[in-house]
Amino acid sequence: MPRVKSNVARLKRKNKVMKLAKGYWGGRSKLWKAAKEATERAAQVRLSRPPQQEGRVPSPLDHAHQRGSPTARVVLQQVHEWAAQSRCRSESQGPRRSRRPGSGGV
Repeated sequence: MPRVKSNVARLKRKNKVMKLAKGYWGGRSKLWKAAKEATERAAQVRLSRPPQQEGRVPSPLDHAHQRGSPTARVVLQQVHEWAAQSRCRSESQGPRRSRRPGSGGV
């Protein structure tokens, strides 16, 4: 059986991890072992969090440039209705629970 050299594949994997670790402080961005551990932990945290909401409710300040127009009142009424609906949805869900494994469910 021929000898297998994995230099190219190893460097490719290493460079991918080091690229992900850019911006980390100290050895986490420069040393292989620390960078690998830091990126693995970051991936676990990212996957354990609930996904972010796609859109956000616009505030009246977002439409400040439209206040002088005749449709400003209608736009502001819609914004307040959207905000009230989102508040009702978030209150009906109840208290948030941690989704990390091994945290005891609370």
